Amino acid sequence: MSGIAAIYGPMAKEKAYVLDQMLTRLKHRGPHGKHVFTRGQVALGHQTLRLNPNEHEQPLVTEDKMMVLASDAEIFNKEEIFGVQECDAVHHSDAQAITRAYRLFGPACLSKLDGVFSFVVYDNGQLFAARDPLGALPLYWGKLDGQLIFASELKALVGIAEKIEEFPPGHFYHSVSGLNKYYHLPSDPPSTKNAEAAAQELKYLLKAAVLRRIQAGVPTGVFLSGGLDSSVIAALAKPHCEGLKAFTVSTKSGEDLPFARQMAKHLNLELEEYIYNIDEVVNVLPKVIYHLESFDAPLVRSAIPNYLVSRLAKDKIDIVLIGEGGDENFGGYHHLKQLDSRLKQHNAFLKLFDGLHNNGFMRTDRMNAAHSLVVRTPFFDTEVVNFALSLDPDLKIHGKEKVEKWILRKAFEDSLPKEIVWRPKKQFARGCGSDDMLTNFAEKTISDEMFEKKKAHYPSVDLRCKEELLYFEIFKEHFGDDPSVISTVGQWYE
Repeated sequence: MSGIAAIYGPMAKEKAYVLDQMLTRLKHRGPHGKHVFTRGQVALGHQTLRLNPNEHEQPLVTEDKMMVLASDAEIFNKEEIFGVQECDAVHHSDAQAITRAYRLFGPACLSKLDGVFSFVVYDNGQLFAARDPLGALPLYWGKLDGQLIFASELKALVGIAEKIEEFPPGHFYHSVSGLNKYYHLPSDPPSTKNAEAAAQELKYLLKAAVLRRIQAGVPTGVFLSGGLDSSVIAALAKPHCEGLKAFTVSTKSGEDLPFARQMAKHLNLELEEYIYNIDEVVNVLPKVIYHLESFDAPLVRSAIPNYLVSRLAKDKIDIVLIGEGGDENFGGYHHLKQLDSRLKQHNAFLKLFDGLHNNGFMRTDRMNAAHSLVVRTPFFDTEVVNFALSLDPDLKIHGKEKVEKWILRKAFEDSLPKEIVWRPKKQFARGCGSDDMLTNFAEKTISDEMFEKKKAHYPSVDLRCKEELLYFEIFKEHFGDDPSVISTVGQWYE
């Protein structure tokens, strides 16, 4: 994780002074250093988070001085990019992997990179910017007096850029060819697979995904809710990650806490706990919305425990492995059970993935970035996603009982306590016990008259409830009410 900023155009050098302001707003993404580079028509800035002392300083200038890169990236197949003959491939940085791949393949390098990324490359007078296929890492862009301007987060551009937009996931921009889509979700219809074989393959792929995300010598933890997904990741990581730490948060009435304790005991993990209440939720809400950059009610609600658990862990670990993605891959959302055909279910899975970039990924990236934690999501590994989308939906939502995530449960029923494997799905905020806290708070503090008045004042914004209005008012305090800024906010509709 890092924070990047860039300006491209004939006046880039003259406008480079604004990079300092932009990078200051991104310091949480990279607290270990701020660097700016200008050349020709580009000015690049980087806020660095260094997980090891050998990490290369960015913006990275290649040895031949022809190419310069600012990136927020984690690349998991560096050995493949550098070649097995280079025995020190694992010691190359993520930034070096990107510049090497771009040097070898040009824009086609994006299909060679296994990981998550947003980056800007300036190569021999031409600009190339890209974002990973699903949009796990953020990128925004706009204009500044006719120059293109990029940044990792919305807050770095507000008040500086004109007509800010989210840079779309699975796309690249080239100064010659413009904006291009390079990634499409797998479109082949799901195939029928033997359940036992599918469960074994899934277990193998998830283990490999976890191992790719463990970095030797770097303090690592897991967020352990006590649900199926986080328990699977913790179980796979524990044998291979020395000193693995576990963290959980809950209200006093939260249903998750006893299960988190049970799972920690099962794995012989020390579990650090934090209990919160409505007063603390209200207190941290402005910070959550500032970092989240959204007012979508379900997203904000689920982001609050994520913010609190990340805050709990921030001084103990540098990398956190989380269970995000189990629901999208294997049918953890209850609305999927209402669909009356496998084709409709499969299309609904594709829709879930298509919406992650300004929904779930915002929560996982921003809440951890707020505390300078690197977050890694094994369930969103490319091979795991491709495998999940190839499965018949009946293996995910299974039988007359419509058991959600059935194939994931089968894959790990011999590894986890049965109370956790077969526990019904709970949304994160509901499991923590905070799901209704802010809904009730908003109902008490916002009158019906005020709600209708505000809705009428912002007819282009779909304010669906008082809770969402509460969040929208805080969002405006941080980011204003420019329509282009508001349009970057995704609102989830089932």
